[in-house]
Amino acid sequence: VFADADVAEGGGQLLQTMRAGSIILIHSTAHPDLCARLARDGAARDVAVLDAPVSGGNARAAAGQLAVMIGGDRDACDRLQPLLATFATTVAWLGAPGSGQVCKLLNNALFTINSGTALAVLEAGDRLGLDRAALVRMLSTGSGQSLGLEMMARATPASLKFAFERLEKDVALALDVLQSRGLGDSRAAKSARLGVAGFEAFAAEAQDGA
Repeated sequence: VFADADVAEGGGQLLQTMRAGSIILIHSTAHPDLCARLARDGAARDVAVLDAPVSGGNARAAAGQLAVMIGGDRDACDRLQPLLATFATTVAWLGAPGSGQVCKLLNNALFTINSGTALAVLEAGDRLGLDRAALVRMLSTGSGQSLGLEMMARATPASLKFAFERLEKDVALALDVLQSRGLGDSRAAKSARLGVAGFEAFAAEAQDGA
């Protein structure tokens, strides 16, 4: 389930059939306001709806080491700890419905900023005549290390395109949330816009050169 429309449709259908006292987890990355609305609809049926987006990537998912960011009813979150422990090593309750999604969107905005910056730095290193592998090794062990750098250093044109398509959607959601909360001109919003623009440029160039 990728798009908000799919989350809304699936969540609505589940609410029609779930028993009172049940809990629905929304692991998709979606708009916080949508998750808050589903939580209100669920409360009317005595069904807890928690937004619980995850982060960590495929390798950590396979190892059961994901991070889960939860918004919604605290008691329902506590009840699910044994289940969450089967696939996550970091679980945090962030607050009211939608809070988990806000955390995930900020996380992905930061990752986009880091990744766009990493691509720019690697390009600069190439133009300055530095050995790419040696540069990556030094940056990865120095204060400039980041997951964005690690992933961008081994990115292919196809993986850049794939990542950009998903991050573009998430950054757009993050910017919408910031705008609706009066933070449209905040430093976070400005940095996110620059990050996604830079990422888009590199993804487009990679596709053109593929």
